[in-house]
Amino acid sequence: MFDFWMNVSGVSQTFFDRCGDAIEAEPGMAVDFSSVSSRFPGQFAPLDGRGILGYVADRGATQFYIHRSFALGDTLLGVPAARWVRERTGIEVEMRVSAGLASVVEALGVRATPILKRSPEALGIKMDGVLERDHTDDSLGRLHRSHIYLRAFGVSEEIGRLDWSAELERFPEPKGIDWPERFVVVAPRGSNACKTLDVGAVEYLIRLLRSKDISVFLVGDEMEIAKEEGVFPIWRSATVGELFYILSRAEAAVVTDSAALWISHFASTPIVAILGPSRAAERTALHPLAPEGVVVVDAAARAGCEPCTERGERCGKSWRCMRENGGWMADEAFEGVLRFIE
Repeated sequence: MFDFWMNVSGVSQTFFDRCGDAIEAEPGMAVDFSSVSSRFPGQFAPLDGRGILGYVADRGATQFYIHRSFALGDTLLGVPAARWVRERTGIEVEMRVSAGLASVVEALGVRATPILKRSPEALGIKMDGVLERDHTDDSLGRLHRSHIYLRAFGVSEEIGRLDWSAELERFPEPKGIDWPERFVVVAPRGSNACKTLDVGAVEYLIRLLRSKDISVFLVGDEMEIAKEEGVFPIWRSATVGELFYILSRAEAAVVTDSAALWISHFASTPIVAILGPSRAAERTALHPLAPEGVVVVDAAARAGCEPCTERGERCGKSWRCMRENGGWMADEAFEGVLRFIE
């Protein structure tokens, strides 16, 4: 599953994976060599299946750090994994993340520092590129990404529910909003086309919601419909912390495979998740309100396909699942929202 090696050379090392991408390993950082052809004995030592947790315990250390430099959703997924380690082993986990996310992770009760603040004597594990292996490795493709974190740390036991709690009062209320009595968040955009709902489907969904006098907070790209009454565009004005606050006040949220999906876990927001190449088991099964508070709109099944974890082998990466049947997806999402608010 993984082949982690620890940089024991005392200096930073840079090498290349099979795709030609550079990998930098700081002193005391474990990196996954699964995609690297060469080994560097003397400079790196194998963790031999025990993972970073075993390595830390053998040295009597009391903490290690996770290096994750990108992707808001995947950064948030590290939080319940870090909590699990702290609760089960007593080892403290620090998250090294982008500067803009450190305060969010701290607000969730996990120690965090910006990536550029390095401590040469610290022990850590590089998770950049590790979570993404679920796109190509079948042994990871059916795991929740929070569980992939834990497997990478060396946890072999079965892992059940995780702690998604949050002290939501630690997140700021957005200023200048005349809060409607009831509203739903619609977050139709993911990190790429296979996780993004068509604009026409989004506009149709919003009109369905407005027909029931339900206000909509729209997260994502600018759209003409955002100018209409009862629609609150928040694509640029809200910080990540403010999105936590907004989702915590929403009656429900319509999401794709995006950061809003994971924020809804911490905010305990009922969700309608429109999923194409992403499997529901890896995206919604650990939601704290599941199964009652989760509705899945299976776009892949509607397109006569099945989730492929973004491989796109059957459709040639045309992503028919998310490009076709937009009206059906909007209808299903609307019915899902009504389940939660009527």
